Amino acid sequence: CRGTGVPVAPSKRGFCPRLDPNLVTICLVECGSDSECRGREKCCNMGCHIHCTQPVPAKPGVCPKRKVLQTFAPCNSSCSDDTDCPRHEKCCFTGCGRGCLPPVRGTALPLLPHLGVKHPSWIRPLPWSMGVLWAQPPALPWPSTCILSLPA
Repeated sequence: CRGTGVPVAPSKRGFCPRLDPNLVTICLVECGSDSECRGREKCCNMGCHIHCTQPVPAKPGVCPKRKVLQTFAPCNSSCSDDTDCPRHEKCCFTGCGRGCLPPVRGTALPLLPHLGVKHPSWIRPLPWSMGVLWAQPPALPWPSTCILSLPA
């Protein structure tokens, strides 16, 4: 718990399923946090029945980082999790509340200046072998694929 010296257990990925307002359940507390649940299950509040259940997966991507806005107006939220957002948008912190935003995607790595893509003007079949070279520690942020021509 924050401020008590006892570490806070990290929350597992995904979201608790939506609460059905027409659902009638028994009042029972079976868990207190995600860490008490097996595998990928989350500790979810389903009315007054709190129990471990399979989560609804989060949409892919990462929310953009936003700075906290200093405002005198109340902060409104238009979503509570990704399932409230259309298509590929995620429910993210907007600076004041939560709203649906497009996720941040990674940027493509640029081609090195001395490398390029050329289409051959003629093709001659050559014997070849293919392998993947893994460097330890990795020399590049991606695996290197080598194609080696063997003498005939």
